[in-house]
Amino acid sequence: LRLPGHFANGRADVQRAAINSNGTLAGWVATAALTRARGAALVVVNNGFIYAIAGETTGSVVTDVAEFARVNVDGTLGTWTVTQNAPLGLGGTTASGSATNGFLYASRGNGSPVVWVAPFLSNGHLGSFWNTTSLAIGRDGHATAAYNGILYATGGWSGVFRDDVVYAPLLAPMARGFYSKLVTPSPGWMGTFDSILATGTSSANEGSRAAPFLGA
Repeated sequence: LRLPGHFANGRADVQRAAINSNGTLAGWVATAALTRARGAALVVVNNGFIYAIAGETTGSVVTDVAEFARVNVDGTLGTWTVTQNAPLGLGGTTASGSATNGFLYASRGNGSPVVWVAPFLSNGHLGSFWNTTSLAIGRDGHATAAYNGILYATGGWSGVFRDDVVYAPLLAPMARGFYSKLVTPSPGWMGTFDSILATGTSSANEGSRAAPFLGA
């Protein structure tokens, strides 16, 4: 699934492509469009719904609007519905987030260490946002992923490109532990990138390198 859009030139169209058995992608085709044009949205999937949160609209105007759509069995999307607004500070081009255990964890970016959490409701809507444990160091353009009860924040920019990875245990149900340093990957691995996918390894889309998740 792909949500097109550039920082200063948001778009509303959404495209999807089937994943073939050999890992290649079929052709991209259009599916249900967002309710409004935007770029650099925070995008997560939870319990059969996809969410596009905050970002920037045309002309680099920050938006706090969040919306969601049901993911159908054939990969198409249902109609997008506007839900609980994100904190305005989350808007922009450098936020990062992850969905796990029925909650959205959203790291502000823009050099801020602030992290918010919001519950996913049974009808697909987002509940209210509140603050949880902040990152030790604010970052831009970092990535986050949740795996096995731990939330990871990787790389990004804080005056220099960062190559560190930090993590915090997820505490039930509305708090999060303090961040501890996990590992420093090889130089040049972590810069500014979009996302990482928790499937047993952590990886960035720059350099195609990976590191195993170790047992806690």
